[in-house]
Amino acid sequence: VRDATRVARQQGETYQLRPYNKWYVYLAFAILGIFVLQPAIEDVLEHYVTAFKVPGKSMTPTLVSGDHILIDTSIFWNGKRLERGDLIVFQLPEDETKKFVKRVIGLPGETIHIHRKTVYVNDTALDDSAYTQRIDPSVLDEHVNARDTFGPVTVPAESYFVMGDNRDQSLDSRFFGSVQQSKVM
Repeated sequence: VRDATRVARQQGETYQLRPYNKWYVYLAFAILGIFVLQPAIEDVLEHYVTAFKVPGKSMTPTLVSGDHILIDTSIFWNGKRLERGDLIVFQLPEDETKKFVKRVIGLPGETIHIHRKTVYVNDTALDDSAYTQRIDPSVLDEHVNARDTFGPVTVPAESYFVMGDNRDQSLDSRFFGSVQQSKVM
């Protein structure tokens, strides 16, 4: 608006209206935009982008409860493969009405195990210090809880092993297993 005002002042009284500078032309564009283009754009965006609200604290410090994010739902349409470290939103295997957001840790065919809070992928320690937090200094016994000592498990084909960044307070693949690619949004 500021730029349009500046240009209009520079033109002064010498500006000549073009044939399309009529009120009814602008009204027609507004109606076209509201009733034709907006629904078409919304339909296209619905197939490529979905809004998601982070429901809990399992992804802290990366995402906090209540954050709103946009999800690229076309990821598998354009041939991209998920990589370790990607964030995904998926339907919970146990209850498909719930959607979770987690970080991809294990790819299909990889072996994952956790020993005293250190994650190993194919027997190599994963450096996840840039995005994880571990608040509880204690290490839980594997017979009591799989939080700190888990596996080894091999990630099935077309599936991913996922974990929350807030490792001590995350319901993830340690508890519900790998996530099938078909459940990823």
